[in-house]
Amino acid sequence: MEHLENPSYVLSEIYKKLKEDGIFIFRVPNKNSMMFFILNLFRLKKRWHGYQDKTHVSLFNIKEWKKIIEKNNFKVDIYSMIPTMYLRGILNKLGIGKVFYRNLFVSFNENVTFLCRKRIFHKIKKVKA
Repeated sequence: MEHLENPSYVLSEIYKKLKEDGIFIFRVPNKNSMMFFILNLFRLKKRWHGYQDKTHVSLFNIKEWKKIIEKNNFKVDIYSMIPTMYLRGILNKLGIGKVFYRNLFVSFNENVTFLCRKRIFHKIKKVKA
């Protein structure tokens, strides 16, 4: 998806092709990653792996990807950053998980995977009065 100039258009085409219960899974560089955060802090974000590949033309953060996905009638069932899930468990056991994630959402994983489910819109039949 990060290699596409218009991922929104491609998502709309995928939506048309999927069956009613269809699922689409994709993985992209994670602009919410700890490495991106650190490099950006030191004004070195161009050294982040997502920017190093010149064919990456669509790089977004998780919130932006979710907005694009939902705009194209998909429901984001899950997005996954495996190492973050372990970190979240540890922080939750320490009682600071919610505070950490509410104030600074970062992941140690450099990629994020989205599982998107096709939304179904049923037509409502008009009932004669």
